[in-house]
Amino acid sequence: GLSQEELAKAVSASTSVAGPAADVDYGRFLSWLFDESGAASSCLPPSRGVWDVLPGYGEDPYPGLCVDPCPEELPDLSQHWSLAAKVLRADPSIYPRLRSLRASCGSTIAACLKAGVDVPASRGLGAAACDASSYEVFWDFFRPLLKECHPRLAREADGKESVVYPHRLDASSVRDIRL
Repeated sequence: GLSQEELAKAVSASTSVAGPAADVDYGRFLSWLFDESGAASSCLPPSRGVWDVLPGYGEDPYPGLCVDPCPEELPDLSQHWSLAAKVLRADPSIYPRLRSLRASCGSTIAACLKAGVDVPASRGLGAAACDASSYEVFWDFFRPLLKECHPRLAREADGKESVVYPHRLDASSVRDIRL
């Protein structure tokens, strides 16, 4: 098992924006955390267990970019590798235009960008819509992002106001399926 000190060290290191501490044995920590014998249960809050101690899963957000309210300016994205950072560097006016808007679930553009901003080395998308209305409310951001992800659809959609997916996605189009 892990001592209270080792648990605190592992959780503290995982919340560090600068990166995890080199001397934290994450394999041992994760084995202890998910041990079915319940070794971790004596150290964890009773409400949700492991999810309350992992950064971003309890009541407090993951450290990094503030999502509510949106910061006046985004941090420097020059060393970020995600497609979202590429879009925002190409058109720096996007974020200031969208920072005061909210999707129907109450989320902000910063909430959509948080994962990509908090992890500069990510070479993935670097953004996620918080709900379906995020695509509409933050379209000035998601349109160029989707064009980066789906170049063929972007070529087909040039000049059109919205993109229509070229395939029928309703259940009536399913003819036969083997399981």
